Amino acid sequence: MLDFEEYGNPELTTLVFIHGLATSSWVWWKQTEYFDNYHIILIDLPGHGGSQDVPWISLKDTFHQIKHQIIRDKSVHMIGVSLGGHVTLDFAKYYPENLLSAYISGITVKPMKGKWLMPLIKQYYIHMLNQEKTLQKMIKDYNIPPEKHADFKDNAQKLSTNSVSKIGLEIMSFNFDLTYEHILTPIKIVCGEKETDTIKQSLSVIPQTIPSASSEIIPNAEHQWPIQQSPLFNQKIKEWLEIHS
Repeated sequence: MLDFEEYGNPELTTLVFIHGLATSSWVWWKQTEYFDNYHIILIDLPGHGGSQDVPWISLKDTFHQIKHQIIRDKSVHMIGVSLGGHVTLDFAKYYPENLLSAYISGITVKPMKGKWLMPLIKQYYIHMLNQEKTLQKMIKDYNIPPEKHADFKDNAQKLSTNSVSKIGLEIMSFNFDLTYEHILTPIKIVCGEKETDTIKQSLSVIPQTIPSASSEIIPNAEHQWPIQQSPLFNQKIKEWLEIHS
């Protein structure tokens, strides 16, 4: 069963936050402080954090678990970044009745080249996550405070090569198509100005297919801007919620 944390009064409007690869619910500490007038659910994806022993099967298996184990009959606002953004988008496709809105950052929309390199990529990725020099650079780049260093290192180093391989292949093969056009849920698609062109494609491709979707580029921001620039991220979420609550 997936691990998750809850904060606030369950009678209040619910915000569900879903993290990206190699992190877990610890990344949302700034959001639990800021959105204290909401009920908050923080989910650890399969293979991550408290869900480390839950194997990653697929995006489909993951959003089904989220629906049946955690969301159930609730109506929620869902916020997902990177891998969590892909989970959120597919949740909107299959369970629109549970979503009040979705805010998604940093996802791809078309298959990527180089899938044949995944065996090498996964080994290199795991190797780098176990190098103190790499972790210290990531801590600095992500602007992670000292009290969260242990959480960051622990979660990054727990990720298995099998999880990296399965997740990597699935995301590299992901193809956004017309099967998403029926979605009526309000969706915001964003990405940082400094992100790759592959990710920036989402800003135009998704709104062309989903009439209820809009997009925004975050100036001078990188892929990890929700962590690096948490005050701005919180403000953007707040503005979105004010429109769609």
